[in-house]
Amino acid sequence: MQQDAATKRYTLGLRVWEMGAKAVGRIGLVDAARPVLRWLTRVTGETSGLVVLRDAGVLYVDIAEGSEPLRVYAEVGQRAPAYATASGKAMLAYHAEALPKVVQVGLKRLTASTVTSVSELERRLAEVRRIGLSINHGERRGDIAAVAAPIFDAQGVCIAAISLSGPRTRVDGEALEELKRHVSKAAEEISSKLGHRDPNRA
Repeated sequence: MQQDAATKRYTLGLRVWEMGAKAVGRIGLVDAARPVLRWLTRVTGETSGLVVLRDAGVLYVDIAEGSEPLRVYAEVGQRAPAYATASGKAMLAYHAEALPKVVQVGLKRLTASTVTSVSELERRLAEVRRIGLSINHGERRGDIAAVAAPIFDAQGVCIAAISLSGPRTRVDGEALEELKRHVSKAAEEISSKLGHRDPNRA
């Protein structure tokens, strides 16, 4: 600690401050996100997931299972194609370097709604960047819809996404608008806990 010669008060020195900043930087993604995931599922009743980008796909690293009798089931460690998931597109929108690998693996049609055109996928990713959200209406499974938002670290890098999934009959219309607000709030909260500061927000 350092003492101010005039006030005689003690303040944290630069070295102590740097140690504290490093400690904050070591807060794990899953630890930072878990309470937010639980909150998101509690207020919506739907299954929420924390997802990271791995090669041409996504990997679920944490799950909060929904409380509805008819709900989406997912497991930690589960993988899925990035181009056909809301969370995958939420991250691909901020990782242009990953898109060629996704295209190389192939945009296979999984349902009638799957995006199989590179130009359409690029259009969807541009829309994600514009609104800050990714919406999936049955692109991987015809009966499931999802909303996802990117999570950013202190350097402004998109390191993960938070998603909310449920039956298409529930994730639609006015309900969808409310879910979008909740997902956006959750992503902002996790990003903030990781040290991210949105320059567009006061």
